[in-house]
Amino acid sequence: MRIAQVGLVGIGVLALVACGESSDAPASKAKAPGVEFTFRANVAVGEEIQKCQFVRMPEDKGALAVGRISHQYSPGSHHFLVYRTELTEIPSGGDTLVDCDESSWMSNVRGVIYAAQDTDGEFVLPKGVGQKFHAGEIMLVQTHYLNTTSGALDAQIDVRMELIEPAEVEQEAGVLFFFNPAISLGPAAKGSAELTCPVPEDLNLAFAASHMHKRGKYFRADSSDAAVAAAVGPLYESTIWAEPVPRVFPQDPPTLLPKDSTIRYRCDFDNPDSSHVVSGPSADTNEMCMFVAMYWPRVDQLTEFCRAGKVTSQGTASAVDSFKCLAACGSGNPSCNASCWDAACPGAPMPLLDFAQCLQQGCGVECVVDPAGSACKTCTEKNCPGAHERFVNAACH
Repeated sequence: MRIAQVGLVGIGVLALVACGESSDAPASKAKAPGVEFTFRANVAVGEEIQKCQFVRMPEDKGALAVGRISHQYSPGSHHFLVYRTELTEIPSGGDTLVDCDESSWMSNVRGVIYAAQDTDGEFVLPKGVGQKFHAGEIMLVQTHYLNTTSGALDAQIDVRMELIEPAEVEQEAGVLFFFNPAISLGPAAKGSAELTCPVPEDLNLAFAASHMHKRGKYFRADSSDAAVAAAVGPLYESTIWAEPVPRVFPQDPPTLLPKDSTIRYRCDFDNPDSSHVVSGPSADTNEMCMFVAMYWPRVDQLTEFCRAGKVTSQGTASAVDSFKCLAACGSGNPSCNASCWDAACPGAPMPLLDFAQCLQQGCGVECVVDPAGSACKTCTEKNCPGAHERFVNAACH
């Protein structure tokens, strides 16, 4: 997935600073200790930008824990994301705010810390629950603006992570970040995309939200558990694509998704254009269908990214055959890509997505030639243990 590179009229600097250590303000008005960062940019009329920068958590405070995250940003942002990475050092040039796509920047992502699409909000975790960070942990900050107004936007995003004592964290919180790559919308046609994700352990929901682009007309996520459905109805439901308001779940008692249940979510689309539309980062020319939720206690990354999920499909092509189909299409051919997704069987797209993201770290030569071969497996296993095996075994039955 790629986004067209566009120029900025002017940009500021993304700053990460520890706060709350000292202040001249009266103690009664002092903020709780926290970490803050700010993004500023000027977005010209009609521009769509996606900017990234790696930032580092403070190194002089030891292990950190966060119990509350809040944000504010000026209208026009399509989304704002903070990712975990596996990096121990910031890559050369990575500390500068620049245009980014979904390739090399995303190859080191290993989880989501925060996701926002409305102009302001906060998420407060219950006592004893928090997000954990090690000293100097490197995060990837990504923001996406689409200026559909009649004037330039002086864009600004402020995010604050309020710290709590790590010893207070009895259960770590995580973020479910479900992304369905199998979107195929014909010209001047309606369509939908649906993904079912397993819940392998008992999970408590803190909040939930959707993410779609401008052709998105309706979103709904449901638990397969009858007791949850009776108690809370849909986990999330919205007809708003631009700034959907997250649903905050009660915490006393919490909303429990039981072990061995599933989350199924669906996006309904209406494509008015004369061309095919597939999944991708552009809010203007592509679509997305995502379910995002903060939860606790935290489980593994395969669960958080729904790598064992299944799309709703009548296709019969395996993950390997679907990969070959997409590779043959090449970039810039949405109608061809759409035909590949239409042909994929239910269990193919998610292992394919996992494998394709692994290739962003290398192995392109070995795997494009023979994605199911031993050379590809040997190469990818170094960076993504298990990804190749899951990809090859994702055959239709």
